[in-house]
Amino acid sequence: MGCEMTFENVLMSYNKFVFRIAYTYTKNYAEAEDILQDVFIKYFKHNEPFECEEKLRGWLIKVTVNMSKNYLRSFRFKKNDEIDENMPEPIQNPNKFEDKTDVYQAVMKLPAKYRQVVMLFYYEDMTINQIADAFDCKESTVKTQLFRARDMLKETLKGEYDYEI
Repeated sequence: MGCEMTFENVLMSYNKFVFRIAYTYTKNYAEAEDILQDVFIKYFKHNEPFECEEKLRGWLIKVTVNMSKNYLRSFRFKKNDEIDENMPEPIQNPNKFEDKTDVYQAVMKLPAKYRQVVMLFYYEDMTINQIADAFDCKESTVKTQLFRARDMLKETLKGEYDYEI
């Protein structure tokens, strides 16, 4: 018995989720949109049904993370990075994904491995076990990354918030 969702249902259910993961890595709206499209093209071509929705979600995470990492290693990213240094900041559409809160901005400045677990744990409400399954790693690894990310956030946000993160 497979996960019986149509392509349209998967697209509607997971497009924002996939976009947020891609954006977490790329920090670029247009590139995250491109990765989103590539992930769903790959899903559309994927011929085997998933056992359950959790397996589908894990597959989407892995594919999105891999495509995002490939983008960051690409010549296109390195070339865009050189060009972007001399370009003024683009005018942002207020309806776009970017969150302007201090906490979100601090999360986006974390190294990718910490940023991804924080985004999945706090923004996507995934459990430590689900994150570990999605990345094929131990739960202790995810816990350690969350602990270190929280410490970095405490240091970054020191004085901004009086309560414990």
